[in-house]
Amino acid sequence: MRCRPKSVSKKDVNNPLSTTDEILYNSIWRFLALREYIDNNHNLTAWGKVLKTAIAALQGKSELEEATVVAIELIRQGVLNWELDMFPYNGAPMRGETRDRQFNLLVSRVAGLGNLRHKAIGFTGPLSQHLLAYGSIVNLVRQTLRDLVEVAATHMFMGAFAKRDLTNLSEIAMNLPFLLSNNCALSIAVKSYLDELYTDKDPTATETKERVRETAANRYFPQATDLVGDLHTAGELWDAVYDGVKSSGSALKESEKKQWAEANEWFAARR
Repeated sequence: MRCRPKSVSKKDVNNPLSTTDEILYNSIWRFLALREYIDNNHNLTAWGKVLKTAIAALQGKSELEEATVVAIELIRQGVLNWELDMFPYNGAPMRGETRDRQFNLLVSRVAGLGNLRHKAIGFTGPLSQHLLAYGSIVNLVRQTLRDLVEVAATHMFMGAFAKRDLTNLSEIAMNLPFLLSNNCALSIAVKSYLDELYTDKDPTATETKERVRETAANRYFPQATDLVGDLHTAGELWDAVYDGVKSSGSALKESEKKQWAEANEWFAARR
């Protein structure tokens, strides 16, 4: 894909960027360049094509865009995987064969990039030291991305690309991406749901899935405001990230893409 010529312009010191949208969009564009999603000619790189495919798969669900970017970054770093022994902590998937637990873990880690809607009280539900530990990796990556996009915005002001005497700098800062940290509540919810399916002899049966969703909503996560809806959202996030993985070409090893394909087939039967 080649970007339009209008994406390239010379610096105009007499007409610096001044609107909130101009500054936000240019900050994000520079961030994409720093992370090598686009090259010096403003063309998509291999990873840029992966990200484009994943974002397009969201079909306009902007609330999942940041989670998708973080997922692609975690994949690039080699830490969005199904390694059960990544941490020596309790709380990893525990039911089914080893393959089932690996698939569960990969799906749950992706889900943890989203949010579980919960009443305004302390979290009520199962805990997982394993997923909490993974959440710390997610937040480290997310905070690094936030730092980078702030650097991109700051550079525009310091280099006189953007007007400095603006009165809404705090608004601009609040609207830059990666502001809020993740929690692993949705990760735990998805892991618990997939684990609980294996208390039945047929974890893929429609009746089993309906029973487990009801049990999870009423017994395990009683303060979640729409657990079933959030499980569905986790599936949508998975679909987008998986579409990106499928389009990765040589950016990912074939063995990694095979793992994702196997996990996707497994998850499809249990949603």
